[in-house]
Amino acid sequence: MKRKMRTLGLVIALLFISSVSLAVMYTWTDPDGSYHATDRTDKLPRKYRDLVRYDLDHYTTPAGIGFDKDEKGNFIFYDHASPGAAAAKRTPPPDVPGPPGSAVTPQQFQEIQLRYHASGLDPRPQINEGKVKRIISGDTFELDDGQKVTYVGIEFPDELKGDTKVHKDSVEYQKKIMQGRTVNLIYGLQKTDEKGRLMAYVFVGKDMFVNADLVMNGYARVKTGGSPNTEYTKLFLRLQDFAKRSMLGMWDAGSAAPTQK
Repeated sequence: MKRKMRTLGLVIALLFISSVSLAVMYTWTDPDGSYHATDRTDKLPRKYRDLVRYDLDHYTTPAGIGFDKDEKGNFIFYDHASPGAAAAKRTPPPDVPGPPGSAVTPQQFQEIQLRYHASGLDPRPQINEGKVKRIISGDTFELDDGQKVTYVGIEFPDELKGDTKVHKDSVEYQKKIMQGRTVNLIYGLQKTDEKGRLMAYVFVGKDMFVNADLVMNGYARVKTGGSPNTEYTKLFLRLQDFAKRSMLGMWDAGSAAPTQK
């Protein structure tokens, strides 16, 4: 009888250990840098708890809140909410569904690729993946392989670079959404600029169109003239008008002020 009880206890223990090892973990980091991990959905902040129902490997809401899954199915949550996304909830830009720029559905991403295919150029589209090593400035970042990348169709004004609030905010925002992460790069008709930087439409996963998102937040402006890469100029101009009306980023009167030491 004792042997049977010991055997039963061992089986129960093994089942318990197995169930623990198979439990899905949920992790996130607060704005103050505090790291959290739990295997219980009822312990999740509400903004993350509502996302667990999505049976996807990656998802980002229009507000910039989302998750990635690792190879074991664990959730890594993040909050990329931005001033532009918040303003878009109050006053959406005209003719742009939802908070524009901050979210691109997989279907829209496929439409972008098909548009490039339809152009008949070779190769179209040319899509590469790259891991972002560091953010250099408001309109340039570096990949792990050392290649520098700038954004197609937009720019950060030279006169606002350096020790200004908006430049610091732009760099910090790009660090938050891209640094250390793998991005998709779709090259325009002109692949490199005069400085040798790759010129790309940049996507975080297939959900965030970074070029458009930066313009929407006032962290970049539309670049006009001198480039054949004009596929999304109309979209960028609409988002720029929205950022101006919402006084976001560089369109805020205090944006050019030097940062506080």
